[in-house]
Amino acid sequence: MSTLTVKRHELKYYINQAEADLLARRLCHLLQSDPHSIPMQGYRIKSLYFDTASDRDLYQKQSGDLMRKKIRLRIYDEAAEQVKLEVKYKLNQQIDKRTAIIPRAIALRVQNGDYSALLESDHPAAPGFYGMLAGEGYRPVAIVEYWREAFTYPAFNTRITLDRHLSGNTTRLDLFANNDGAVPMLLSGRQILEVKFNGYLPNYIRGVIHQHPLERTAISKYAIARRHDKHQKWEDN
Repeated sequence: MSTLTVKRHELKYYINQAEADLLARRLCHLLQSDPHSIPMQGYRIKSLYFDTASDRDLYQKQSGDLMRKKIRLRIYDEAAEQVKLEVKYKLNQQIDKRTAIIPRAIALRVQNGDYSALLESDHPAAPGFYGMLAGEGYRPVAIVEYWREAFTYPAFNTRITLDRHLSGNTTRLDLFANNDGAVPMLLSGRQILEVKFNGYLPNYIRGVIHQHPLERTAISKYAIARRHDKHQKWEDN
C-alpha cells in the first residue's frame, strides 16, 4: 500500500458545456490526456464524504475559513478492490492532500462507521486516519459522483480537469452500490473546471484557459451535495 502527499495550488471555475468542449479540444493538442480517460467523455469518480456531528467541515467551507479540511473514500468503479481514503487540507489556495490506499473490506467497515478496521491495517497512515475519524466524531454524510476529463503537463505538475454530470446523494450512503438515488447537482450544461499546479502555471496554458468566459469561485462538490440536505441547518452564502 502507498501514501501520497501533494501540496499544490487549485483554482476552480464554472464553464458552460460549449466552452468546455472547445477547451477540451484545444487542451488535447497541447497536453497529455489522462490515460484513464475516454476521449471527450473522461472517467467516473465516486466519493463518500464524512463530516462531524455538527457539520464542522461544511460550516467552515460556508464561512470561508482559510484553513479547513474534508475527508472522503473514493473509487472509480463499484467493483474496485482498492479504495482511496483521503484527507484534503486547504489553506487559502494551497492544497495538501494525503491519500492511503486501503482494501475494499476495510473501506466497507469504515463507511459503516467501524473505524477500528483501520487499526487492523499495516498502512502507516491508518492510525492517523483512525484518530481523525473516531476522535473527532466523523460520520458518512454524502455521496458525490461525476465524470472527469483530465489533462496533464509535466512542468509544475500541472493538471487541468473538466467535471460534468455532477450528482449527489445524502440518503443512500453505500459507496459500492449503484447510486440510484443520486440527484443532479448542477444546471444542465454547466461544468466545473479545475486548474491544479505546483508553484506556477505556465503562461501558454494560462492563456489558453483564459480565452474562454469563466466564472471563478470557491466551488465545493461536497457543499453542493449537502445543499439538498439543509433541514434549515445552514444556507448558501
